[in-house]
This record gives sequence, C-alpha cells and structure tokens, in this order.
Amino acid sequence: MPSRATRPPSLTHSVRTASSSDHGLETPPRGTHSPAASILSSKPLPIPPPEPPVFVQRAASRTQKRSLPPRRRVLPTAVLLKPRVFTAFLAQLEWEEFETLAVSSRTWRNTLRDAELRDVLLSRFVPGYSICRSHADMLSFRDVLLDFTDLQLFMSSQDLQLHKYPMLALTILSASHPSPSQSRRSHKYAAFCQAHSRFVLLLQALVHSSPFPFAEESEDTRWRPRPSTAQNVRELVFPAPLSYFGNPASAADRTRETGSRKHRSVSSVLKRPVTRISEDGVLGRRFSVFGGSKAPPPPSADPHALKLYAESWRGWRRALNRSGTMSEGEDDRVFRPPHRRFASTAVSSQSSLDTSPNASPSSQGSGNAPAAPTISSLHDIRMATSRLRAPVLRVFHPCSQMDDDAIAACETQLDDAGLWEHLSTGDVVCNLGFLPPEEEKGSDSDHSSVQDSEKRLWLLFDGTALVPYAPPAELPLADPLTLPSPMYYAHILPPLVNPAYFMALPRCTAAQLSLVYMPTQVVSPHSPTGFARAKRYMWTARLPSKERPGLGEGWQGQWLLEGEGTKEGKEMLLDALRGDPSKPRKWEVVIEKSSASRLWLRSVVAIVLLR
Repeated sequence: MPSRATRPPSLTHSVRTASSSDHGLETPPRGTHSPAASILSSKPLPIPPPEPPVFVQRAASRTQKRSLPPRRRVLPTAVLLKPRVFTAFLAQLEWEEFETLAVSSRTWRNTLRDAELRDVLLSRFVPGYSICRSHADMLSFRDVLLDFTDLQLFMSSQDLQLHKYPMLALTILSASHPSPSQSRRSHKYAAFCQAHSRFVLLLQALVHSSPFPFAEESEDTRWRPRPSTAQNVRELVFPAPLSYFGNPASAADRTRETGSRKHRSVSSVLKRPVTRISEDGVLGRRFSVFGGSKAPPPPSADPHALKLYAESWRGWRRALNRSGTMSEGEDDRVFRPPHRRFASTAVSSQSSLDTSPNASPSSQGSGNAPAAPTISSLHDIRMATSRLRAPVLRVFHPCSQMDDDAIAACETQLDDAGLWEHLSTGDVVCNLGFLPPEEEKGSDSDHSSVQDSEKRLWLLFDGTALVPYAPPAELPLADPLTLPSPMYYAHILPPLVNPAYFMALPRCTAAQLSLVYMPTQVVSPHSPTGFARAKRYMWTARLPSKERPGLGEGWQGQWLLEGEGTKEGKEMLLDALRGDPSKPRKWEVVIEKSSASRLWLRSVVAIVLLR
C-alpha cells in the first residue's frame, strides 16, 4: 500500500514547544483554540523600546544646575556709601546739596554712625578735621557724640555773622517782654553755639590724643615780631647802677659816655663798644658776679645747629632794619621764624570763617612758600586745631551783667548739650549774648581802643566751674605751669600786652647770672601808648634746657629770667630760683625776646606812682 502521507508535526508537539514547557508554558488541550497561539502565530512579539542614552540625562542635569535664581537689584545708595566712592561723591557736592539729599533719606542721615563714613563726611565739611584726624591716636581718643542734627546746626552757625548775636541780645534786653519770635530765635542761636562748641571740643579731643608734636605749632602767632612802635614810644636811658663799678670817677665817665647815641662803652678800661645781641639773645656785654674778677665769663656753649639757624636770619633782620620797618632796639631781638600761620587775632564782626586773602608780610617776601590762608577771627573753628592755644567755646545768654545767675545759665547750656564732661582746665567760654554797660569814651582814640579791649569779659573753666576773666587781669587758675603753653591765652589779650602769670618757679641750681645792658619797656603815664622805651642794666638768669616733669609742652626748653639791675633784683632772682612754692611771684612772658625753644620771663614789680 502506498504509504500514507505524514502530516507535518504541529508546533504544539514539537520539541521546541515541549522544551518551552520547561519555562512555564502550558500546552492547551487538543481541539481548543488558544488566543495566545493565534497572536504568536500572527505577528512576532514587540521589541521593548531602547533606554535613552546616558548623555541625554547628563545634559539635562547640567541644564538644571545652570538655572540660577534671579539676581537682587543693587541700589545706587549702597554703591555710593562705600568709603572710596563716598569720598569722590562728596567732593562734587556742596553742603546744601548733601543736606537736601540727607533730609530725604534716613540712610544718608545715618552716615555719621559709621566710623569710616563719618571721617569722610566731617573731613569734607568741617575745616581742620582732616589734619586733626590724621595726627590722632584713636586708642586714647575720647569721642564727642554728635548726630546729623548737630552737623546741620554747626554748618548753619558758620553762615551766621557774629554781630547778629549781640544784636538779638540787645533786642531782647530792650523789650519789656520778649516776643515768641524773639524767644524762638534765642533758642536757635543757643543751639548754634552748642553745636559750634561741640565741634571745637571734638577737634581738641583729636589734637590732644596725639603723643607727637605738630610741625605747625612752631610757627604759631606767639613768636611773631610785633609791629614797630618806635615812632610813638619815648626812649629813656638809665645810667649804670652805682654798685656795679669800682670807683665813682670811672662811673661818672661811663655815665657821660652812655649819653651818646652812636657809640657807648661799658668801661673806660675796656674800650670795645657794646655789641649787639649775640646768638643766645643776651644784649650787651656780660660781667661775672661770682668772685672779684671783672673778666666776663666764657660764652655759652650753644649747639652748633642753633648758631647756624641764628645766622640764617641775620640777613633778614638787616634787611628789615635798612627798610626802616624795625627800630634800633628791635634789631636786637632774638631770631624768630619768618612767618606765622595766623595773621590777626582781633575779634571780627564778620562770619567766623572769614579769612584774609593776604598772607603775612614775611611769607610774601620769601617767594618760595605758597601764601597760606589766614584766620581773621579767634572764633574761627580752625583755631581749635592747636593744642598750645586755648579753645574758644560759645554760649548765648542775653545779659548785661556777668553775675552768678548769668554764669549759672551759661553752665546749664553746656551741661544740657552734654559738653560739660568734655571741658578741660583752662578752656575759654565766650557768651555772645553779653552786652557790657556802655561807658563814655574819651577823645583819645588809642586810649579808647585799649579800654574797649580791656572790657572784654571771658569765662574760664578752672576745673570745677566757670569764672570770669578780663585780660590782662590776673589769671584765675591755681597752677599756670600745667597749661600746655605760656602763650595759651595770647590770642585773647589786648594788643601789645604780654601774658603774665602769678606762679612759683621750679627749683633750679644750675642757673648762670649776668648783668646786661638791654632795652626794655617801662610804664609811662605821659606816653600816648602808656609805655616808654628804656635802656638800662638788668640782671638775667639763664636756666639750661632740660625736661621739666609736670609742666606743659610749651614750658619746656631754655629759660631766661629777667630782674631789676639792682641788689634787690639779684636777690629776687636767687630767691625765685630756690623754688619755694609758698612764695609765688608775678612773671611776664616777653614775647619779643622769646622763641620756640626759649622762654623769656620778666619779673613784674609793683610800681606806685606818686602824684
């Protein structure tokens, strides 16, 4: 028989299918329809989608990291308040412009709370602050608190002319009852004075915190030569004391020789003429007072640099003498610096910041140094930049008598402003509302001007309270040697008046006494100026330069004491050199014969004029 055709084997019975049962696939029974079999038989299984590349995910992560939050907006004020930018910004503004900006924003008003911004702001608008700040030692500096309101009041006080203070005081004192507008102006003027005093004390605190001396202080007003008054001053010539020479005959001869104006000789034995001032400032020829020998002592061994410095100014003095601006006696003065910083210390009715465009005559003649601006009023804020001169503070209390009630009102103003604790012994307080009673003036203009200068009344802080002081009266301080300088009050003294102190000198055993022939000024009621120029013999005591503990900075250096050319004058100098604190004497600082390194003190003897 033919063989039967064999049917191809089914997929369900294949070995692969059977082997697939090992993986969990069950074979459906025969005769049933399997949907899975139809699906598998119709199309293949779908291929799973491929995973995304790794670099796509990394690129996405980088994009997420670079997405930063939006930036904060930087305000222009924050940029301008950086110290360097703030300095350049203020240099382009005037005070009125900055005040308008500060009034509109609290941020600008608070610049005084930051130390760096405060220095920048005050250096721009407060005269003298930058130089005081550059020399200050902030470790020993005691700050004076101030805010933007104080700065506003201070700047307003600089624009207010000084004569308006007494004008308002006169209006208030003349009225039976001050009006409300006058009361408001009085309170405003008092606030101006308090703000000015606050900045004066701030500058003084900065200046006195520095342990180093200032280079500007050696050219201060205290050593400037005064204008010549030889045309109006009578000249007297006194003979030599009788006890000075050996026999009366030689004394008579010398007296006749002294009367000659051109050539004078001290002794008939010594035919050499009297020399002019030497480098050490002692006039005439010296004679020893120790032992019986009449030979002069050897010259003092001054430093060589000091002699060279003296020689440099001889030509300057000769030039002035040839031009007629100095008299014969003024040519005998010691050398002085060629110029000074301040031109005048007279009280001005103009603003306290008014300056003179002209420099001092000596600085103009030099031709090398530029002409520095001068100060025309002692109320100028720049006067507070020196520690060798008393600061002048302001108060405003309208009154015609400086009695206890008026002084108490001035003290209250300083205390209310918080300035009382910053006062130092010797500080000067000026009441701009004080109007002295009017007196009849004489016909002599010079005499009336002297009276006007002597009527000026100041208040001095003695350490506990304010006391009145009318120069050139005796200074109401216990120990003047503790003041920073003997010229501490020279700027408030009347013209042609030397500072005088009632004090006991420190003990000194190395003094050198000499009898010298020198020109001096004596009191003369018949002279138009009240003084006469006299040439006579005087005793001098030279105290060597050394450190004097407990004394102010300006009291250091060499001292020269001057007394009368008599036995009593010599004994007085020897007694003063013993340093007895129970025997104080009145000493006058001779400005014409003093220098930055030497102090010339003249003993003042009370003179009783018999009529």
